Amino acid sequence: MSSTRSTSATPERRRRLSVTICLCGLLVAASAASLFPVSHAQQRKNRIRWMALPTYERDRMRELWEGFEEQAVDVQHQVMRRVATLGRLQEQRSLQVEGRRSAEEVERVLQAMADRLARLLDGGELVSDTGSTSGESETALADRIREQTRLRIDAFLDNLVEAERLPVARRTELRELSWDEFVRHALEMQKDEEIFLYSEVSRSAQTTYDELAPLDVVEEMLDIRRLRGFLGEAGEVLGLTEEEQHRLALAPDEDFFRVAKHLMEPKARKYMSDHFEMNEEQIDRVLSRPYRQLERSLHRLVRESKR
Repeated sequence: MSSTRSTSATPERRRRLSVTICLCGLLVAASAASLFPVSHAQQRKNRIRWMALPTYERDRMRELWEGFEEQAVDVQHQVMRRVATLGRLQEQRSLQVEGRRSAEEVERVLQAMADRLARLLDGGELVSDTGSTSGESETALADRIREQTRLRIDAFLDNLVEAERLPVARRTELRELSWDEFVRHALEMQKDEEIFLYSEVSRSAQTTYDELAPLDVVEEMLDIRRLRGFLGEAGEVLGLTEEEQHRLALAPDEDFFRVAKHLMEPKARKYMSDHFEMNEEQIDRVLSRPYRQLERSLHRLVRESKR
């Protein structure tokens, strides 16, 4: 009997089980305010998962939710208990499967990581298993990663100086630090800036995210951008359509800022053209900036237009 059950657990059945858990979880989470407390972070993640679904699945879930709401309260709680049980079963199955990954699966995971890093390095090729690709050694690759990191941190700090968020003297002091200290201070400053920008439109942001580690804050703010496009005032006035939220919800992390900039540039261009006496050359100069720098610049412009 056990062998029959194991052979019947096909990938298609496992996929249906995962989809069922996902759909049930999202449906139940929709009544979070009335049935049980859910953190703002979890509600945001649920919203992103919702926006990533195709339209036909969202329509089907709305139908299921209407049926769920018509049920008696005791029936709703029974459904929630079943969802919790399914979630535990899926977690146990995932742990079992992860413990038996084949060499081919491990190779695919490592290759995916290498591909993501290559794309972050503007499409450069990574070191292969023979030790080099296109004549680049592991040492040269590490140096290139470090140089790309330094350039991006320098651009971030220079933008803070321009925005009068960082004194020039402090910028000079950072250049004198060791590499490890330089990166550590840059991460802390990145965290502070992400929180500052979001706190301009969300009063609870300062207390909600201040205790998190810098990279955790960056991850949380990326999720917020998937729903708003921009942090700060620019996200309030430019906004996103449901279809645009869907596209950002599906965008891989390494592609997010490229996809987001493609979506937000036309909105930003129209806003600057309508609200400021800026010619096309001036607008192009603003839009040519990296995404986070553009985000901060637009935040300042929007605030000025409201005065």
